[in-house]
Amino acid sequence: MFNGSAYAINRVDNPITVDSRIKTFVYSNNEIYNVVFNYGYHSYIEFSKGETIKMLAMGNNVGWKVKPVDNKLFIMPLEKNGKTNMLIETNKGRSYAFDLICRSTNESGDDNDEAGYSELRDLAYIVRFYYPKTEEDFKLEQANLPDISILSTVQDPKKHVVIKPNNTSDHYVINTKSENKKTSPVELFDDGKLTYFKFSNNNQIIPQVYIYNHLNKKIPCKMLLLQDYVIIEGVHKNLYLEYKSESVKITNKKL
Repeated sequence: MFNGSAYAINRVDNPITVDSRIKTFVYSNNEIYNVVFNYGYHSYIEFSKGETIKMLAMGNNVGWKVKPVDNKLFIMPLEKNGKTNMLIETNKGRSYAFDLICRSTNESGDDNDEAGYSELRDLAYIVRFYYPKTEEDFKLEQANLPDISILSTVQDPKKHVVIKPNNTSDHYVINTKSENKKTSPVELFDDGKLTYFKFSNNNQIIPQVYIYNHLNKKIPCKMLLLQDYVIIEGVHKNLYLEYKSESVKITNKKL
C-alpha cells in the first residue's frame, strides 16, 4: 500500500493551468527549475501562502530586477538574452534553485529553433508551485517497489529507486478524443505491481486516476510522484483519467 509522502498527490490541490504562460511546478528541493522570462516584462514567482524569502542569491544581479513582496518574487530581466541562476531559502525551510533565462519578444511569432525554444510554450508570466502533502509520508521501504537499486553512497531515498520503462506500454489502449490530449499520458507502462504515467510538459497537468471496484464503485487512486513519473499501485484492466471536463479511458488488453 502507498502510505503517502512529500510525493503523494492529493487531488484537491492539483495544479490547474489556464494559460501556457502560467507555469506550475511540482515542488522538490532536489530540482532546478528552468524559467524563461520576456525582456522588459515583469513576471513573478509565487510561493505557498505565508512563505517569504529569507535568503536570495543570484549569479548576476545586475541584469535582473527582483523584488520580494509577501509570498511573491517579482522579476524583470534588464538585459536581452541574459541568463543566470538564483538560489532561495524561505521561512518554511524550503530551498529553491532556478535557472533564469531571458528572451526578447519574437515579433514574427515564429519559434526560435535554439534548444527547441518555443515562445508560446516556454515564456512565463507567473510561476507557481504545487506542494504535495507532507503529512502523508510515503515510505519507500514499505512500497515494495520492484527493480530497485540501493546505492549505499546516496543519501537521498528518491535516488535509491531506478525506474525502468518497458514494453508493457503496448498492452494499453488509450481511448480519447482529440481535444482531450492534455489528459492523455505521453508515457505509460507497468511492472506487474505498479503502473507508471508521464504527462505532457513535465507533468504540468496531472489528472486524477480512477478505477471501479468489484461493487462498480468509482475509486480514486492514491498517486505518487517520483522521478517525473506519476505512479499508482496495481495493474488494472481499466483506468479512468479525469481533468476538469476532460476524461480518458485506458484499457489493458492483456487483462
